Amino acid sequence: MKPSNGRFDSPAGPGAIACTPGGMEGGSDADLAGRVLLVAASVASAKPLMQRLRDAGWDVVRYRTVREGIRVLASPAAGPALFDIIVWDQTRGAPADAPGRCRALAAVSRRPLLVLSSPQHTADDRVNLLNGGADSVLRMPAAWPEVLAELRVLTRRRPAPARDRPEPEDWVRVGPLELSLARREMRLDGGRVALTLREFDLLHYLAVNHDRAVTRPMALDAVWGYDAPASPAAVDVYIGYLRRKLLPAAGRIAIHTVRGVGYTLTAHLPNAGSR
Repeated sequence: MKPSNGRFDSPAGPGAIACTPGGMEGGSDADLAGRVLLVAASVASAKPLMQRLRDAGWDVVRYRTVREGIRVLASPAAGPALFDIIVWDQTRGAPADAPGRCRALAAVSRRPLLVLSSPQHTADDRVNLLNGGADSVLRMPAAWPEVLAELRVLTRRRPAPARDRPEPEDWVRVGPLELSLARREMRLDGGRVALTLREFDLLHYLAVNHDRAVTRPMALDAVWGYDAPASPAAVDVYIGYLRRKLLPAAGRIAIHTVRGVGYTLTAHLPNAGSR
């Protein structure tokens, strides 16, 4: 990667994916880095931000829409305790009801909400977002140290984890399957199973939506990004990979094809057989 000029440029601009080695100016952010739930519709916008946050020591989980983020935050299996801050990327434009969506995010999580706004946002737009529940609105493009400073300010008052207290529950469990977002780890009957990043993201999306049909476009949007150069056939290929990984628990958990729709992950009672 080319070295950065110290700014987090607009995703459409040159050098948008560049980052400094280590990604930390001043070296003080590693102690405060935590877990970010990133809401970003555009993969082109999300990639440079995710890269720089990870280089600065943050663990980032991206969802395409506010609705998907709310679903995860409201889930007992992977609720708000998993995340330290929510970042909503609006650098590619904001929906007309953006303040309402801020309120919806704030309603399911007490974690701070940082909105990255576009240059087209007016002062009134930013005020409406703050009144809607955002804790901070940062106008982009901004200097990267300023982005890190906002994260530092918004998360500095979070309680430090006690040494004798277990980590927040972040496992999604479906029958014999367990998935940890923080560790990017899959277990089947307690044993670890190796997955690629793409396999993990797809299986996690199926697990969060278990027993519900997931269409190919939904999977593409959530895992690849709506503007990624991938076709629905890519989903089918990765479903095949995942089915092979689940074979040791065949009969108790399976990814079923919903004809004309997509796929669903379902756990079965022992000896119930599979469809």
